[in-house]
Amino acid sequence: MSKENDKLEVGVVDVSKESLMKSQKKNDDVVVNTTSGETILTEEDDLPPLLPQAPKPSPPLEPLLPDSSPTSDITAADTPADPASSPSDQPEQTEGPKDEDAEVLYTRSDPLSHRIERAIQRYKKNRKFNTTRHQILNSYLSYGGVNTSQKAFLGNDDEVDPEDDAEIIAAKQATDLIDDDIIDGSEVAFTHIAATYLSSYFIDKSGYVMMNQFKEAPEVLVSFLNYLIRHDVCPEHLEDMKGALDIAYKARIELPNCKLLSLNAPGIFNKACSLLFGGEYYGMFDNNWQGEDKVANIVGMTLAQAKRLFEKETGMKTDEVEIVREETKMVIDMEIISIEDERADSNGKNADGASLTTNATNATEATKATTNVSNATEATKATNASNATEATNVSNAKNTLDDKLPSDGPLRCLTLRDCNKPEAPEIVLRLGNDIAKYAAVGMRVIADFYKLSNGWWYWDRITNVYPSYYVPCDSDSSDED
Repeated sequence: MSKENDKLEVGVVDVSKESLMKSQKKNDDVVVNTTSGETILTEEDDLPPLLPQAPKPSPPLEPLLPDSSPTSDITAADTPADPASSPSDQPEQTEGPKDEDAEVLYTRSDPLSHRIERAIQRYKKNRKFNTTRHQILNSYLSYGGVNTSQKAFLGNDDEVDPEDDAEIIAAKQATDLIDDDIIDGSEVAFTHIAATYLSSYFIDKSGYVMMNQFKEAPEVLVSFLNYLIRHDVCPEHLEDMKGALDIAYKARIELPNCKLLSLNAPGIFNKACSLLFGGEYYGMFDNNWQGEDKVANIVGMTLAQAKRLFEKETGMKTDEVEIVREETKMVIDMEIISIEDERADSNGKNADGASLTTNATNATEATKATTNVSNATEATKATNASNATEATNVSNAKNTLDDKLPSDGPLRCLTLRDCNKPEAPEIVLRLGNDIAKYAAVGMRVIADFYKLSNGWWYWDRITNVYPSYYVPCDSDSSDED
């Protein structure tokens, strides 16, 4: 290497220093030490140039249009702010964002069947459904006369042509169809369909038995009906759709409660009466080949517990009361017309400070309804004697299972009347509050009802519980085969 020539010698290639410095500035590259061969960083370098460079940030994404991507099947606009209020009070029914092409899609000059078909397709397209809601929506649409099955044969007429506009493509791809002949010969009845579907059909014929299905069904109808109203799909039936929405709001509370009341009935006190006097549980301890403990686990109480519970609530001994056979009502349809308010405070006392356990006064009032005053007085005397004996027995008893009486809360009175014989005398049942809280005025119950000689009634073998908006199902409804 020669100093005089002011050149650097790298291998067999001669490179001038001036040329090397220009190349370094231009490419912001490395400089190689000609003596050691090491890589030398320039002052401008922050990172070793041989390492991968940090990626450039991606440009910000533009916001999507409201209907450009699927959303939840229950949107903010579909869900009412106050479930207990009437649909006429809910602004989201008629306000909120609409599809940009809603006026074209749902013009009133088009047949109603075509508008509903397009609405169903658009509603499904822009929502993500879980399995339960998807099944319930199709079940509801099918019950309302919509054919929700896939087209069996797609001939050439249904193939999408590149020149087809959006409306023609939507019509060809639609899977939810309404027969024009059927809708022309039928009356449009959103309210009737909602009431029937969410009562007799859903409970008796749909095949749905799980609690989550009873909770989801009203939500599906609330969402879909709100969509139809908000997009003016069929404004000529607005009032009818609002009536259907009212039904769906009621069903949010009553439909799950019908299931809960049916599952928890007849209740501890009524079950004790059934064990002692007659009914589904009567005689279960007579042939206890499984052992009394196993039977008690099935029933929820022992026979001794049933006796003590009855005496505690009525103030009468079990051998002083018998069933009135001629008053028994089997598999009868009854409507709840009143429910006694719960008056319990945190200490288990009523508003007057008295114990919620039925006392002699309650027993007397119940007796007056069916017997004379003298009998009521005898019942009061029996109550006092019974309570004194009961207190003594409890204080001296050992801590055994029989000493711990089962309970589902303080008893409340439910008054019912025969749906088929309104003129017949009313029946007063007593249910523990833990079960009575599921009942509502107007609910209908099919069960067996028994009357005791002290005037008290109890029920047994509850077959069905229906909501207050109950409408019987048409005999020829689908899904019955």
